[in-house]
Amino acid sequence: MNFWQKTWRFLEPLWVSRKNLIFHTIIHVTYQMGKIIPILLLILSQVRDFDIRFLLYASIVYIIIGAAIVRILRQYYWLKPGYAYLDYLTKKYINDLVQKNNLSYEALWTGRVISVMERGVSIWHILLANGFIFFVNTIVVGGFILLRMTLIRWEYGLLFLWLMIMIMLWIIWNNSQALVWKKILKEKEGEHTRRLVKIFMSKFEILQNKKIESEQLWLKQNIQEQLETADHRNIYLSYMYDVPYYAFLAWIVGIFCLNYFWFVNMSQTFLVELIGIALLAQSMLLPYIDFIKDFSKDFVHIEKLWDFMDNTPQIVWYDQGEYFQFATGDYELRDLSFSYESGKPVLSHFSLSIQGWKRTALVGRSWSGKTTLMKLLAGYMAPTSWELMIDGQDITSIRLDSYYPHIWYLTQEPSVFDGTIEENLLFGTRKKPTKKDIEKAISLSECQFIYELENGLKTEIGERWVRLSGWQKQRLAIAKIFLKDPEIILLDEPTAALDSYSEEKVAKAFEHLFEWRTVIVIAHRLQTVKSADDIIVLEKWKIAERGTHKQLLKLWDKYAGMVDLQSGVVREEVE
Repeated sequence: MNFWQKTWRFLEPLWVSRKNLIFHTIIHVTYQMGKIIPILLLILSQVRDFDIRFLLYASIVYIIIGAAIVRILRQYYWLKPGYAYLDYLTKKYINDLVQKNNLSYEALWTGRVISVMERGVSIWHILLANGFIFFVNTIVVGGFILLRMTLIRWEYGLLFLWLMIMIMLWIIWNNSQALVWKKILKEKEGEHTRRLVKIFMSKFEILQNKKIESEQLWLKQNIQEQLETADHRNIYLSYMYDVPYYAFLAWIVGIFCLNYFWFVNMSQTFLVELIGIALLAQSMLLPYIDFIKDFSKDFVHIEKLWDFMDNTPQIVWYDQGEYFQFATGDYELRDLSFSYESGKPVLSHFSLSIQGWKRTALVGRSWSGKTTLMKLLAGYMAPTSWELMIDGQDITSIRLDSYYPHIWYLTQEPSVFDGTIEENLLFGTRKKPTKKDIEKAISLSECQFIYELENGLKTEIGERWVRLSGWQKQRLAIAKIFLKDPEIILLDEPTAALDSYSEEKVAKAFEHLFEWRTVIVIAHRLQTVKSADDIIVLEKWKIAERGTHKQLLKLWDKYAGMVDLQSGVVREEVE
């Protein structure tokens, strides 16, 4: 993106809260007017036949009472546009995030993704708010000073405008140089840390080879370089504050000389006014300097947010195409190729057909592509090339938002969010279940532990409240399946966190749940898939065997070997 594209994108949220923004602008302008009242009184005092007493009394009333009221209103109404920016940005990027190809989350830490989004959005709305304050302050105060100086003599106005432009450019340039030296300083600090880690991890080798002195010398030189770099950075930062101060002093001296040697003699009143204007201009520049520092430092987080959102592929057919029409849940997968990293395929030219209203089990060793295949069937990720038909409909031609309500995908690590157990159970259900439905789901999923908690279904889950164990989360996730009542169920190790006793009970509950549904399940415990209608053995990203439990045992091959290994049975092959 070029400069203007970035600017427009950054300012876009302002349009959302334009009504509150206009009202707050009026309040902020009124508040800033209090800064120019003393100078305004000086100006009017020079006008003949002008009774300044009324204006003086009005100014005193404004300063004592009006300014306080305006300040309160300013603080109150500033929250509204600020919250509007935050709300807009949060909704926008959460909506974009949930529609992203989940492959991006496989490549990045989920915590990192959340951090990038939260920090980017938070800093974005803060910079907008502070930038707006600076803009209004500059327009009101700077515009008044420019107007006043121009009314005295147009040369003074031109000189002031030129001075402000040069000072602002100077501040921007010095800040950019300070950031360069800051980056170098961070690199030096990183080198120092890595060297210390190396010394600690290799301390015996250092002692054996008598390398202590050389390491000490390197650390000393590195620290010296850090100090020199910090000095350069501090010099540029000091220039940002010092140069504007001396520039305005030079401006005052310049105007004094122009008046004394070129134009007319300078009156004492004008000198006082000039000094007041200079101080006012300096006070205007201080927020500008701080804003530039914060903006340059923090804008990088906004760019990280943009970079992630722009470069992370989206599920393009999420809300585009035809609506999905469920029939039986037949899957037909042809010529699938997929890889998480370039050159490392997980599935290559893979084909598979799954019959609807049947229970299909995917088994095999780790890294055989089972979980990846499940995510692809769920529409969570988009492969390199494929053709996937669901009930005769191409998944790339249907709206996924119409497909998702018909399926439920239970992952290996089911998650819960902060809230009550009841809120977690009801989240994502198509219709609000009755109390009887909830009780039945709890019973079938072996979630009776809920009633043992102090507040039952109203028990809060989270960092500060009750923490559920792995098997409790698993059972809670299974209970949600009963409540959601989907036509297609995708299960990735549904009983992984359960003990043998609970696993047996949940398996019996599944027998009831699986009736007249398409079920695809991944299981390492082969005991749980014995009753499956179709068992698919995956090995090295390909189908190695396929059939029922009895059929695969008769083959005396890979599946039979896995069954024997888990059961502890050792068979001898008969020649």
